Amino acid sequence: MEDTNKKKLEEMLLKHDDSQRKIKEQAEQQQIKRKTFLDNFEEFANSTIKPIMLEIGDVIKKNGHDYKVTFEKEYKNDKGVTIDSRITMDIFPNGNGRGDIYNVPAHILFYAEKFSEKIGLHENNIVPGGGGGSAGKKDGEYNLETLTSEIIEKEIVDSIGNILKV
Repeated sequence: MEDTNKKKLEEMLLKHDDSQRKIKEQAEQQQIKRKTFLDNFEEFANSTIKPIMLEIGDVIKKNGHDYKVTFEKEYKNDKGVTIDSRITMDIFPNGNGRGDIYNVPAHILFYAEKFSEKIGLHENNIVPGGGGGSAGKKDGEYNLETLTSEIIEKEIVDSIGNILKV
């Protein structure tokens, strides 16, 4: 092999290897960044969102209704779809829907969108025997730094109003 061709080939291989190394490093950095975001969301959900949900839940229970709060880490469902980390407050007006394995309960949930590093909201205001409703993503996304207790409380109370249809 001629020296010029050999040198050119070695330079091309070196550039290729360097570019692949950079891509791998960037992917690893993104993965670390996303994991950090999910860890921070879990901490925030348990230290800030959950206590607000529980406080609102106490009022719900005092007035003859029921609720449940759950936290789920990101997972893949049985169809291979990734389900975002989330904290959910299920609402059972007059106990309706509790124990119903066929219908998703009425709820508000806050979820971690790891790619955009935003917190989104989802509301399901369909209550079994409750005359219809809707489910879907609520308007607005928040950063962990901008999602205040006041906003969380307002979003939950507004969703409960939608669930109760008042």
